Amino acid sequence: MFCYTVRRIRQKPTHEEGATEIRKLCTLLLTLALCLLLSGCARTDYKRAGVLYAAGDLEAALAAYTALGDYKDSEELAERIRYDLGKAAMAEENWEAAADYFRDAHYNDSEALLEQCETAPVPAAVEDFLKALEPLVTERLKGTTAQQSELVPMLKKELAALEPFRELEAAQPYLASLELQLATMDGIVDHSYQLQWQQGRLQRREALLRLRQDYGFMSGDAAFEKEIAEGIEELRAYVAALEAIDRDITAQLNALTGFTVIDKSRAELTLTNNTRYRFEAEFILQMFRADDTQFIKESTVPMADIDPGERYDLMAAIGSTIQVESVNVDWWITEIEMMG
Repeated sequence: MFCYTVRRIRQKPTHEEGATEIRKLCTLLLTLALCLLLSGCARTDYKRAGVLYAAGDLEAALAAYTALGDYKDSEELAERIRYDLGKAAMAEENWEAAADYFRDAHYNDSEALLEQCETAPVPAAVEDFLKALEPLVTERLKGTTAQQSELVPMLKKELAALEPFRELEAAQPYLASLELQLATMDGIVDHSYQLQWQQGRLQRREALLRLRQDYGFMSGDAAFEKEIAEGIEELRAYVAALEAIDRDITAQLNALTGFTVIDKSRAELTLTNNTRYRFEAEFILQMFRADDTQFIKESTVPMADIDPGERYDLMAAIGSTIQVESVNVDWWITEIEMMG
C-alpha cells in the first residue's frame, strides 16, 4: 500500500495582496484606537455628570446622562433625576412641569405621581388668567374684529387685559403670539408681514389648544372646537409651506448681484421654484434711478401655477427713456397647493 502526504504550499503574497493586508491591519488599529478614545470620552463625561449631580445641578446632570445613552447606568440615573425634578416641581405646585418629568421617568412610583399631577387642581393664578382670557377668545370667535383696521386695537386690547399675567408661565405662549402679530402690524405690508402674521396665528392657536389640554380651557365649546381646534394640522402645513417658499425666494435674491437691465428701460430676472409646493404669487418690482433714491415706477407681476422645479421669469418695463439702475423685489403668496 502506498501512502501519499499532501502538503499545502503557501505562496509568497504578491505586492497587491501585501498592501491589502496592511490596509486591513491599519483599519483594525484605527477602529481600536477610536473605541479607546470614545470610551475615554464617555468615561470623562460620566464623571462630569456625577459631579454635576452631586453639586445639585440636576438639569445639567440630566442633560449629561441623557447624552451618554446606555453607557453604564446612565439611563437609570437619568430616570432617577427626572423623578427628583418632578418631585421638586410638585413641591412648587408646578403640575405641568412635574408631569413632563414623570412621563419620561419610569422610576419608583412615577406613574402614580404622573396621574396625580394630571388631575391636580388648577392653580389660582392660572384660573384667574383663564377667566380673563375666555371673553377675549369668545369675542374673536364671533368674528366681530375681522377687518384689517380693527386688528391693532384688538391686539392691544387683549395685551392690556392680560398684562397682569405676564410673569405667569401658562400665559406666556399666548402673550408671545399676540406680540408677534402686533409687531407685524407695525411694519411694512410685505412678504415678511404675511409670514410673521401666519406664524403668530399658528402660535396663538397652539397656545390655546395647550391651555385646553392642560387646564380644560373652553372644553366643550363648539365654536372653539370649530375655529381653533379643527384645521390646526392644515394651518401647520400651510405655515411650513409659506416658510419654505419665503426661504427659497429670499436665498435666490440674496445670491444675485442684481437684475439684468435691458436698454435701461426694463429689467428681468429668472427664478426657480426649489420647494415641493405649487404656488401663485404677486411680485412687486420697484425701479430706481442710478442714485438709488428716486423711485421711478412700481410694477406688479402676477405668477400663476408655479410648479416644483419650474423656472419663472419676472420682467418689468417703464415704457419711457428714463434709465433703470436698480430694482427692489417684494412678493405676496396668494395661493399654495400641497403636492402630495
